Amino acid sequence: MSGSPSLDKIPVTVVAAGSPARLHWRRRTVQAAVLIIAMLIPLSGLLRIDPVAGAFVVLDRQIWWSDFFIIFGLWLMLASGLVLMYSTVGTAFCGWACPQNTLSELANRWTYKLLGRRADVSLAG
Repeated sequence: MSGSPSLDKIPVTVVAAGSPARLHWRRRTVQAAVLIIAMLIPLSGLLRIDPVAGAFVVLDRQIWWSDFFIIFGLWLMLASGLVLMYSTVGTAFCGWACPQNTLSELANRWTYKLLGRRADVSLAG
């Protein structure tokens, strides 16, 4: 197997993967919920940017752009948390919750439904 006698002693068991269709509806439900939440955040007043007034609106409270450095720690913590989350569960986030991936999959599905086999784009010349 590997050529190393010590590694050949390790027992290897091959187990067939479960049916991917079993998790498919759950994944689609999570994707739809995250997409709806992403659309509702600006509409709910939870977090908005008001360029006319020159302020952020967080929980219906205005934070002026000149006061941004007062809450800079909060923004830095939020950005660090997102980086940490992506570093630990990046693939799961992209497959299950990322709105960009969800919309890309939807666009691919529509393309294949509209164009069928003609939708296959090959880069080989």
